[in-house]
Amino acid sequence: MSSHSSDDASAPTPAEKGCGWCRGFYYAWSNDAPDVVAEFEDGVLTLRRCRHCGSYWLENAFSFPEQIDDERARRLIEEER
Repeated sequence: MSSHSSDDASAPTPAEKGCGWCRGFYYAWSNDAPDVVAEFEDGVLTLRRCRHCGSYWLENAFSFPEQIDDERARRLIEEER
């Protein structure tokens, strides 16, 4: 029996998030990074936004980048001000 809920089945996998361009940076490590929007916690977190699809990505120096929704990105930016 799976421990995943039915909601997990419909959630996009990391390879389905963003567009081919920004996924290419994060999953194939191309040289053309999404634009930096803000940095937090003395550079430990970096918020980037893809100039092609508008997806926000939160980079953590200690883990793999995570695509986040617009609302979470706005909250992070507002909290930093």
